[in-house]
Amino acid sequence: MTREVHDVLSEHRYVLTDGSCELGHVLYTVLDPGPPELRNLRHTVVEPEHRGDGLGGVLAAGVIDLVRDAGIRVVLTCEYLQHWLSKHPEAHDVVVER
Repeated sequence: MTREVHDVLSEHRYVLTDGSCELGHVLYTVLDPGPPELRNLRHTVVEPEHRGDGLGGVLAAGVIDLVRDAGIRVVLTCEYLQHWLSKHPEAHDVVVER
């Protein structure tokens, strides 16, 4: 199967899937509808049976790619994403410091 990250607008979350299986998600809140839209990435979850497989990083990178492609800017209040960002300076272009 192919791992993909999708924005589930109605649920305000990005979801990492492998086929029909949900592997994890990032919850967000829309702070400003924009343009550009500003979202707070609040919490990252990897399903317990998939932890330790590096999927948090796959999910984080996928979310950053989606927000960049959509022209969205983000604030990170999720500790996992803050830590991930500290190791991935290439993602700083979409992050707004508050």
